[in-house]
Amino acid sequence: MVTRNVHPEAHWRHFFVSLLGVPETPTPDQVLRHVDRLSSSASGSAMWAPLLLLAENLEKEVWKDLAEKLKLRRCIPLLRERLGTPKDGVFVDDGVLPSPLLLRLRDADVNLAETPPTAAVRQHWPLLCRALGLPMLSSVCQVSVQHAGTAKCSALGRAVSEMLVPAQRYLLARHPKVYHRPEASHVAAWLEKLQVVEVAAPLQLQCRLPDFVTELEADSYLEGCSSCSDTNPSVRLLLVPGASLASICVELARLLVPNAQEDAAHAREALTTFLASVSAGAAEEVCAALQVPPLEADVTPWPMPKEVADQLAAEQRLLEAAEAEAKPGPSEVPEEEEAPGSINC
Repeated sequence: MVTRNVHPEAHWRHFFVSLLGVPETPTPDQVLRHVDRLSSSASGSAMWAPLLLLAENLEKEVWKDLAEKLKLRRCIPLLRERLGTPKDGVFVDDGVLPSPLLLRLRDADVNLAETPPTAAVRQHWPLLCRALGLPMLSSVCQVSVQHAGTAKCSALGRAVSEMLVPAQRYLLARHPKVYHRPEASHVAAWLEKLQVVEVAAPLQLQCRLPDFVTELEADSYLEGCSSCSDTNPSVRLLLVPGASLASICVELARLLVPNAQEDAAHAREALTTFLASVSAGAAEEVCAALQVPPLEADVTPWPMPKEVADQLAAEQRLLEAAEAEAKPGPSEVPEEEEAPGSINC
């Protein structure tokens, strides 16, 4: 008689799956019943397991039907361990808000969706939000800017221009996945439109949601930069006189690393520190210290803002005109004086 050593897990799998016909993974109907139980008794964190299962199977038609059914159920984990329907919450996509305003919303009683706790869920989270009809913050939040007179700040515009290619080199070397994301495809177009504008203090930002309004005074603010389009007529970096270098670098990093979710959030923070270092005018030294190589020959450098390029071109034309005016013409060449004692033939 031959004795076979059967692992207990294989034994029970054979019993339930092969003999009783129990499915190996939950079916959409089972997940729906589980969500209904959790929505009435559990906290928000318990809902991530069924949401992850839905996210992993969302491309299957039968699971898409489940997404439709969940639109009316309390299945979205909100801040402070609450649950809400997709229409009750807002998905923070980081498209429009600087960090101080986002922190203000998190501290207030606003139904922001909780950040997924694991990378497995975060990977599918934006797609899952769209399938469930959970609106993005950038689509429901209106940010208005209030300030007094404006003036072009050409000196700072040039300083910003000089930081762009080093920043591009840094992202390519240290965060290539972030650099090549689809969200970053509009960065070059935004940079060409960028205007650096000085405004009279105070620079007041107002964030308006359907049921909440908050205001914040800022040193600088990036205006007109959308996370999904390059069709905006202008992109302006607004700043008050004496704006801190830290706030300017934060806003510039928000332009260069849009929609900072996942590893992009870390990349944006690191880029902010890098920009603060190169702003002192030692970009090559900083790149050398961090072992950031030059751009490859097949990489198109980020363009400088058009207004800066136009100004430099105008200055070059003026310089060339001044040099041409100072250079004596052919008729103005003085005749050579005869040397003393010379004899004319």
